[in-house]
Amino acid sequence: MITDAAVEVGPALFSSLLIVTISFVPVFALEAQEGRLFAPLAFTKSYAMAAAAGISVTLVPVLMGYLIRGRIPPSREPINRS
Repeated sequence: MITDAAVEVGPALFSSLLIVTISFVPVFALEAQEGRLFAPLAFTKSYAMAAAAGISVTLVPVLMGYLIRGRIPPSREPINRS
């Protein structure tokens, strides 16, 4: 069940992080004061998103397999029900 969940969510998570990373590409084209101001932010955010994309595809499914044990009960009632 855990493997099926990781396989189902993995591509969507990876593509969303990749889109956020690619959205910072225009910032690298800035010049002069704007480039000096926003380039460190763009580099930092790009490295963080790339690392998150790599970890979400490789490490998280393995940790889910080790840490989530036992039977997972089905959710039949809404959580917010009074």
